[in-house]
Amino acid sequence: MRTTRTKSHAKKNQPISTGRQLVEFSQVKGKTLQSVEFSTSAEVHTITLRFRDKTEMVFDLEPGFTVFPTYADWKTGDWRPIKRWGALRSRIFRE
Repeated sequence: MRTTRTKSHAKKNQPISTGRQLVEFSQVKGKTLQSVEFSTSAEVHTITLRFRDKTEMVFDLEPGFTVFPTYADWKTGDWRPIKRWGALRSRIFRE
């Protein structure tokens, strides 16, 4: 719900915060993917993007997540799902 501010407190052109954080990785822009790997174990959780030029980008993840992978087509300008996989949950090592 959005509240109305009085003119004395309003700021013009101030974006509304959504809590979302967006980070772009310009170093990999235009590179061709060779493979994508998701790995989870008791100690390490990673997403690895391997490129044809023998470089890779690795995302190390903290425990306690669920990934919902979807492969989609944007060729028409609209999102069209091609394949959806089941939820991938991180594993917790318990003694």
